[in-house]
Amino acid sequence: MNARQILFGIALLQMIACNSGQLEADELSESAAAFTIADQVYEVRSVKSDKCLAVRGASKSLGASTVQLGCNKSASQQWAARRLPDDTYELRAQHSGLCLAVASNSAQNGLAVVQAQCTGGAEQKWLLVDASGAFLLKPQTTGSYNRKCMDVTGGSMEDLAAIIQWTCHGGDNQRWKLTAAGSTGTGGTTGGTTGGTAGGTTGGTTGGTTGGTAPGTSTVSYVVDNTSVFANPERGFYHHHETTGGTPLSQSQLNGYHAEGISLIMRLFYMDSFRGSSISSSYLSGISADFDRVRAAGLKTVLRFAYTSSMSKPYGDAPRDRILSHLAQLKPILQANADIIATVQVGFVGAWGEWYYTDYFGDLGSINSSQWDDRRAVVEGLLATLPSTRTVQLRVPSFKTHLYGSALTSTEAFTGTAKSRIGHHNDCFLASPDDFGTYSNVSSDKAYLNAENLYVPQGGETCATSAYSDWANANADMERLRYSYLNTDYNGSVLSSWGSNQDVARRRLGYRFALVSGSFDGGARPGGELNVSLSMRNDGYAAPYNPRGVEIIARHQSTGARLVAKLPVEMRRFAPGTTQQIAARLCVPAGTPEGTYALSLALPDPEPALHDRPEYAIRLANSGVWDATSGANSLNRSITISASLASPACTTGSSQLLP
Repeated sequence: MNARQILFGIALLQMIACNSGQLEADELSESAAAFTIADQVYEVRSVKSDKCLAVRGASKSLGASTVQLGCNKSASQQWAARRLPDDTYELRAQHSGLCLAVASNSAQNGLAVVQAQCTGGAEQKWLLVDASGAFLLKPQTTGSYNRKCMDVTGGSMEDLAAIIQWTCHGGDNQRWKLTAAGSTGTGGTTGGTTGGTAGGTTGGTTGGTTGGTAPGTSTVSYVVDNTSVFANPERGFYHHHETTGGTPLSQSQLNGYHAEGISLIMRLFYMDSFRGSSISSSYLSGISADFDRVRAAGLKTVLRFAYTSSMSKPYGDAPRDRILSHLAQLKPILQANADIIATVQVGFVGAWGEWYYTDYFGDLGSINSSQWDDRRAVVEGLLATLPSTRTVQLRVPSFKTHLYGSALTSTEAFTGTAKSRIGHHNDCFLASPDDFGTYSNVSSDKAYLNAENLYVPQGGETCATSAYSDWANANADMERLRYSYLNTDYNGSVLSSWGSNQDVARRRLGYRFALVSGSFDGGARPGGELNVSLSMRNDGYAAPYNPRGVEIIARHQSTGARLVAKLPVEMRRFAPGTTQQIAARLCVPAGTPEGTYALSLALPDPEPALHDRPEYAIRLANSGVWDATSGANSLNRSITISASLASPACTTGSSQLLP
């Protein structure tokens, strides 16, 4: 694994530098953070006037204009949001089924915002951008430059003021709050919601109290920690360990890795002794024992199997049928330990399992259709040994594009298909313009990975110093290609050249979540409901690639009793560089003991054997919130549960706080 200068035989192509004209971006375009929200129905309310976006006269006609109007919960003021593959939104009027649109696909100021037949055109695609507790809604009429905003004409406070497109300036007449239709109160959702509560609020409350004290609402601003390096699951630098079966992992060595800020190891099993036979029971027992040591240390593993490291013919890998029979032997072990497998590099084929120097699968990049079929059989055979929630990785992008076509879309992601479960690893990162043959076309392959790696893991190692291996290029590529992990043991010369910037990589590899702010109802009565809204940003290079639990914990300050609400939030969609909102309606069941409860946010591993182990929970990058004993992050707020409080009854779709 240390001889990494692997020329794959793929032609090295020069990148084409495109110098194209560009609109001057305004100060509110590329600097602001994009949000994602749940696909549900919203009222859209102007921050300046507190009036709602409405279709004038509740018209159902094509081209009918939109205005601001006193909010009345009518269908002509309700808009169904649907997230599109490019993370913009379609907003569809509930009374007419027509889409919110600029009157034409033009950057002209003053164009009316109307309802139109839904076509998916740029004038109907709306980007939601953070605007200090609200949103700017940006039509894509200027493409990715995002220079225009939805605007109330002249900053009017009057009913029936027209809604238009105008250059973004961030004034209150361009700032909008989105409130789930049917929710109670007037505060609404002031940020985007990712996941949220299942189904939203579809019918208001089913009851409520007629007396008692209103619990009130409070907000918190959190201090972001931009300097600390600490371990978090399934991300960061890893230590490399390989074996032919005679060198088991050292428990004491593994136990020390968390103190280094490391949560991952790479375990490469060479099976050269079994090219012509079944895997021995003793070798299989050794694999199981290694998994036991990894589990005891609170780590996870990136896994690979190979038969050879030779670059000389015959290379010594194994044919398809032998590999598939070995996968059948390995399946019970991989299934039993899938919870501590971060991802599996496909391996098996060729030297180091990197699919290039191979006796059986198309040597030196010359691959016929039958050999492609055999390669697909290995990929899908490996996928079948793992639960559908686990991914595998291929060595170069062209392997996946040949077998599975274009880049994953948001709709395809996390569906359990083979395409949605295959990521990428690059074991010659930064070694040359094409990373020693990793890319067959540098520009298009990197664009492909930028799209793909929103939803699947990217990792690897450096292998040689070059004109491309300095920190500026490394940081830019890890950010663009969304790296989750990297080898800390190789290549030492490359990594040491980064100097203190290695700490930047330690912080940013994978995800790095930090709370920005929170809004909290002060409490509820037993049988009542309360709202919690958290704004969270991802400062990492990537999003999580395995499922992750999201839980709000309420701990009774006198008895220590815990109530836990599990939220249907998909953390794998918390893209790097975005700030997103977790909005929850929490139901306090009847009979819940009264008292004061301290709130915390837990992001545990959802696997039962790991759920309660803090080493496998996500620590937030905030000062003074992490509890290493419980694996939860304090929200620095308490709620009161008391029969004397006036609060709405629990509604359909709320998340229950349960013991």
